[in-house]
Amino acid sequence: MLSCKKASALTDKKTVIGLTWIESVQVRLHTSACAGCANYVKQTELIDNMLYNYFGELSKTNRVMLENSTLKERIISRL
Repeated sequence: MLSCKKASALTDKKTVIGLTWIESVQVRLHTSACAGCANYVKQTELIDNMLYNYFGELSKTNRVMLENSTLKERIISRL
């Protein structure tokens, strides 16, 4: 069983580079038993979807990762 710290790290990794099949199963098993981490996953997905929809460049079905610096510049320019 994963620790909450490892589960949250894998949740963040999923957004950036994706998870292996084993990591994905580990997160699902952990979140089925841990309500706090399940909420963290939902909140992370919600925030990610809102950012992708706001910037309009990335769709749910075809997400192309931007470089962090490029994304940071776009966020700052929209503030």
